[in-house]
Amino acid sequence: MIEAFIPAPLIFGALTDAACDVWEKTCGKTGQCWLYNIDRFRHLLHGTTFMLLIISTMSSTAILLFTNRLKNFYGDQQNDDNKDVNTNKVEMNIIVNKFVGEENNKI
Repeated sequence: MIEAFIPAPLIFGALTDAACDVWEKTCGKTGQCWLYNIDRFRHLLHGTTFMLLIISTMSSTAILLFTNRLKNFYGDQQNDDNKDVNTNKVEMNIIVNKFVGEENNKI
């Protein structure tokens, strides 16, 4: 996943430089490229793009396959499937009656 943190202009600029056959040399310093090897450039450009697409597709597929294994991701409490719905209603009525009863006693 390190590929995601490298900016694309750096990657493709390095690929362009790798396809250069003849560099300008002035005062002992390397300048601009005068002649590119078109076949090498084509293979580097399309090969790198293809490999990055394969890596991202495999990563996305792995994420899709393994997301169903996530349980209780946010830590929320979940109701048991075996618990009866009427039991939830009874518990809610007990809580409401207790709260209303406390409010009536304060008056």
